[in-house]
Amino acid sequence: MSRFGALRSRLDTLRADATGESRRRRLAWVAVAAVLVLAPLAITVGRAPEFKASVQLFPRAVGPYAAVFDIAYYRSLLEDPALVEPMRLSVRSGVAEYEDVTFSRGRPGQLVVTVAAPVPADAQRFVNVLAPQIAGATRQELARVTARDVAELRARLRSRLAPESRRALRRRLSQVERLGPLPPGRVLYGSPAALPRMERWADRLIDDLPGAFPPRPSPLWAALAGLLVAVTLWATWLVLVPPDRPRRR
Repeated sequence: MSRFGALRSRLDTLRADATGESRRRRLAWVAVAAVLVLAPLAITVGRAPEFKASVQLFPRAVGPYAAVFDIAYYRSLLEDPALVEPMRLSVRSGVAEYEDVTFSRGRPGQLVVTVAAPVPADAQRFVNVLAPQIAGATRQELARVTARDVAELRARLRSRLAPESRRALRRRLSQVERLGPLPPGRVLYGSPAALPRMERWADRLIDDLPGAFPPRPSPLWAALAGLLVAVTLWATWLVLVPPDRPRRR
């Protein structure tokens, strides 16, 4: 008999066994299937889709340059190679995405950078690495600004100017040059973020299990996985403990 024929014979046997099951046995398996589908579904729905970790940022004036509180400025830094490359080397891929990073206003004189991730430890790690890199990126950005301003100020000083305007430009040039080729960063960052708390019972339940904390799956996939387990157990039970078949006369 070919492999296909053997498989077909086995399926026919399973079909016959399934048809021959008693009503009580079928109801028992319906109950098992309901538990295996509804339990993962309830746990999944009860879990948080993401966890957030935050670090405070403190914009400051550097020399003649005022502190920057414009959130768009800090958002633009997330595309700066001076930030992206160190982040790539420090944090493994998939921990979080830059789309999951938000900036908001905190107390007067403060901003807050927040990272959302499916795993609490990933949100914590990403934001704690990101905050220093933001400070470093502002330093690189200000270095480009000062280099440009020095060139422009020197060019203007070579033109004909009124004495008062010339003195003001020289004073400005001196302030900018005093910062050097690599000026201080335009922002300081606060204490590292703590591990986000698990507020939902399902997350605490999953966290108590052995192994790493997994991201929340899709509720649909959780239910389908439970259904697959139920069908597999049912088919295995049919093979190991087939129902009594009626005897042929």
